[in-house]
Amino acid sequence: MIGIRTKVNSRSVSISLKAAERAIERAALDGGLRAAQRLRDTIRDHATRRPGPEVVTGDYWRSWKIRRVGSTVAGVTSWSVYSEDPAVLPLEFGRVGAPPFPHIFVSIDEARDGIIADFGSGFRKLL
Repeated sequence: MIGIRTKVNSRSVSISLKAAERAIERAALDGGLRAAQRLRDTIRDHATRRPGPEVVTGDYWRSWKIRRVGSTVAGVTSWSVYSEDPAVLPLEFGRVGAPPFPHIFVSIDEARDGIIADFGSGFRKLL
């Protein structure tokens, strides 16, 4: 009979798991941020082609921002791409007497594959 005995240093395993957890968290944060930046930039690109009084000033373009939402302590972090400009909804969906100028949902569709790739590249670095 052959027996194999193993001894595991639980402190060492614990440290390794914590390091792996931090690396995964960083990859998720980096991938999420890159995805949010890609979406914001795509929306901005579409917004520059829209009609309106702020085309020359760039105020609407600059109004698109990224904000980190959530906490990595809880294990959940997301990124929000948003604009507080009151013209967002009237431009996207139109208003009485003015046609819509869709630029948000078009941007989401256009950026989808790149967003998935951004997340994937972050996690591939771990392998």
